[in-house]
Amino acid sequence: MDRIPSVVDHQKDKKKAKWIILKSAYIKDFEANRSKDIDIINSITIGEISDENTGQGFNDFLDAAKEMDMREDQLVILIGNRDDGIIKITDTGRNYYEENKDYEYSELDL
Repeated sequence: MDRIPSVVDHQKDKKKAKWIILKSAYIKDFEANRSKDIDIINSITIGEISDENTGQGFNDFLDAAKEMDMREDQLVILIGNRDDGIIKITDTGRNYYEENKDYEYSELDL
């Protein structure tokens, strides 16, 4: 018999999606800032994140990104039409990632 997912499981999955978004946006921004190639952009789409992380779907990442965008201390910004899912990390998000990258995402306040 299959186990019914609990609220705790849902919150853990949401926190994992937020961490994946933050990490992916940080890496994309870091690579763009280090590159001499002006064609490299420092934003990433939810589609790219979803394709790289098949454990969760596009809508899971979109919902998590919307929550991160609506925080008082925004970690990421959704650019353009929110359904396009273009994400750019903020200075706050960059600092948050750098300070917490060695911790387990489940321990963080995302």
